[in-house]
Amino acid sequence: MPSLRSLKGTKVTDAKGSVLGTVTHVLCDPQKAVVVGFEVQPPNVAYVVARKPRYLALAGATLKADSIEFEDPKSWTGERAERLLGFEWDRTVIWLGMPLAPVGGAPTGYVRDATFDPSTGAISRVLVTDGLTSDLAVGTREFDGAHVDRFDGSVIRVNAAVEEAEFSGGAARAAGTTAAVTKVVVGEAARKAAELGGSAAKAAAKSKAARTTWAMLKDTGKAFRDGFEGDKDKRSD
Repeated sequence: MPSLRSLKGTKVTDAKGSVLGTVTHVLCDPQKAVVVGFEVQPPNVAYVVARKPRYLALAGATLKADSIEFEDPKSWTGERAERLLGFEWDRTVIWLGMPLAPVGGAPTGYVRDATFDPSTGAISRVLVTDGLTSDLAVGTREFDGAHVDRFDGSVIRVNAAVEEAEFSGGAARAAGTTAAVTKVVVGEAARKAAELGGSAAKAAAKSKAARTTWAMLKDTGKAFRDGFEGDKDKRSD
């Protein structure tokens, strides 16, 4: 199944092969765990002048191996698409980087990625990050999209079962020693940070390793969180 992160940068075309632009964001329903469309950046005019983003509904798309095709783009964009969706494009949600929290509780992580059914848009699996250092040291958590309760306007609310989701990966956790934690985080942080992108990756990659393992973990983790906040601020501009 396609994922939110894998589709960023994907070429979007019409049925004749004309390029409409590239995907900048995958957009979700304002309340439910459902992908509804894409924010697409059209090619610059004369390769210089940038144009405004275009919004295209998933319902009119055909997802191919290396592109997304719309047979009739005009029918799935603008106000016409908004009427079919039942809400305005401005109300859609960018899940990547969005905080997750149990119903009635405080945030416990962020959405690192999610897969979805291309025919219905339903989110099938959600990958949670607790920060770059945590991912490297103890692994990541993944849970079924059915555990998502709703988006409440600021965080994605999930049911209690998510807290019980087991960690996977995490070479340092598997090794079970502080020396392994140091080796994994210092040796792989820059490479893994590239997968996250934006300010978060740069902050984590440039953070200084401290003299002790646990001080280093704290320093790198703080750099990641600060960078992540920077990314969220940019998205809200």
